[in-house]
Order: sequence, then structure tokens, then C-alpha cells
Amino acid sequence: SLTIMTPTAPGEEIIYDFNEINVVQNIGFTVLNYLIRRHHLEFENEINGMIREGVFSGQNDPDLQRILNLKWGQPLQIENEEVKMRLRLWASYMFQPFARTLRGTMHYVGWLDLYARIQHPSWSLEARKEYTKETFQMLWGCYYRLFKSVPNMNRYARDMEYLLKYYWEHYRFKIDAADLATYEKMNYSVLQGYNPATGTIEDVNKVKLTEVSPFANEGKPGCQTHMRRFAMGEVIMTFDINQDFYVEEMSKMPHLLTVFDDRHVALAGYPEDIFTEDYGLIGKFHAVADRTFNSGVQPTLYFLDGRFHYGHPDHWLAAIVDALCGVSRSYPVNEDIFGAYELMLRGDIASSP
Repeated sequence: SLTIMTPTAPGEEIIYDFNEINVVQNIGFTVLNYLIRRHHLEFENEINGMIREGVFSGQNDPDLQRILNLKWGQPLQIENEEVKMRLRLWASYMFQPFARTLRGTMHYVGWLDLYARIQHPSWSLEARKEYTKETFQMLWGCYYRLFKSVPNMNRYARDMEYLLKYYWEHYRFKIDAADLATYEKMNYSVLQGYNPATGTIEDVNKVKLTEVSPFANEGKPGCQTHMRRFAMGEVIMTFDINQDFYVEEMSKMPHLLTVFDDRHVALAGYPEDIFTEDYGLIGKFHAVADRTFNSGVQPTLYFLDGRFHYGHPDHWLAAIVDALCGVSRSYPVNEDIFGAYELMLRGDIASSP
């Protein structure tokens, strides 16, 4: 079984705000203008999909006409809230908010259902859903209570509610959320989930902490330690907010997990593809450096028994995570690598498939 852990911090985008991507920048165009020009085929597919689904009232729908006649450097005026949300999601899928990350990880639900249909053709839909539930957990480290309590963060709470509801309605899959709460001056780690009966996010379980700050370290390692309390998979995959997981890559996941059949393997890495390579020179420099590291350096380190943990997307044996007290440490430069240092000192192996 697999748990994917993705921590997010206050202020990190969940779904792009429509007003932010639709305002004309000092360079003369909006972010939405730029994304539409850059991904015009994907945008046409999205609009055609909304037409087929009946989101617009017809070909003469005012919002549809504004979209079809949108000019470069012109903000888009949309009245229909559903159309506005679909455009927000589309723009988010084209870049780096959490919505794209979540869409990528949720491809695994579809693949598990397909594998179940192939291997167990007699299973009912409910049996396949139960199999997926037992095999996969998506765990999102968030700050729902903070989003609800701070007026200028309310939209993050609404976006979180939208995504949890969306994946329940379309996948019949409940995403778990790890939050922090304070009751009578005592801090708690709280597991939350979407309740279809009430249409709200509710507490499922909580773990008592201390009266002092629940995070005694930096945000990401602290959030990962806090999330680990609710991770139920035999393997934990650490995954960051600004990442995607292509559907064809996710098909390899059941095969990747078989590396843990070797009892000496405690950590398995997965190479990255920096999709912002052609967004500018900085992205290109990072992409070339990272590709060199992934394709040449890491496999060489593996054969030399010196391949460590580089943060994401790596897979940990959950029992080892407990023994090491987490997957990362509170160091300002590279908080991820120290877990692998300790793992190597134990005599375990970090694999690079």
C-alpha cells in the first residue's frame, strides 16, 4: 500500500485566483493571456469540453463569446462562476499550484481501478473502490482552520473544500488532510476529510501534542513529521506542491513498489522532469542541471552505494520512517538528505530504479 504525502504552507497557491491571473501586468498582458497563447490547443480542448458538458447556455452565451473573442492584452470578463472556476483550474493545471499536483497524484486511482478490472474481472465497482481505498492514501498537509479563521485566506479554504468535494464526486475517493488545532491551550494534529452527507470538511481523528509550538523546526520537515502520524501506507512517497505526476509515469507505480520486496531496500528514488524548462533561461539552467543529476549522477551514486534522499519524489519504507523519526530534518540548506544519511548508517539501501 502507498501513501503520498504533500505538505503545503500558508500562502502557497491551491488554485490560482481569477483576479490575479486576469489583471493586466506592467508588461502589457495578463497571466491568462500568456497561458492561453502558450497552451492554445489545451485551452481549445477545455472550452470544447465545457461546451459539450453544457456549462454554457449555448453558442451565443455571453461568457463564451467573450472567451472566443479575447484579444492579447485584454482581461477576460466572466459572469458565470462555474466558468470562472473551470478557467482557474485550467490555468492552475498549466503551471505549479497544488491543484496540478493533486491531479497528477490522483491518476493512481484510475490506474488501480484499471489493474483491478484486469486482474479481477468479476469484481463489482464497489469492490474495486474498496481495493483502491485499501491500497492508496493521498495525504495533504494543510492549514484549513487557519484558512477559515483569517478573512484574507478564506479563498484557500473554499478552494480546499472544492478539491476534496470534486475528487469525491468524480472518483469516489476521499483525500485525507492533516491539520493543526488548539483545544483548551493544547495543540493537536488533526486528520480531516470530506463528508459527503454534510458536504463539509470534518475532523476524523486527532493526536494530542503539547502546549508549546507543535513545530519545533522549519515548516516542511515539521509538516512532514506532523503528517506521518496519519500515513497508513506500507510505503510513503514524499511529494512537493510544485510537482505533477504524468499519467503514463503513474502507471509504473505498482512495479516501482516491488523494489521493496528486497528487505534491504528502505528508500527508492524517482527522477524528475522540470516542465518549466522552456519558460526562461533560469528554468532551462535548472532543468539541464537536474537532468544531468537524475540521469548520470544518481545512478552512478547508486552503484557506489552513495545514493541519498533528495526530497522528491522519493519512496520510503514506512517502518524505517518511524525508526528514523521522519523523512527530513530541520536544516536550512538541504533538509531532505539527512534522513538518508541516517538510513545509510543503519546499513540500509537507497535504490535508484
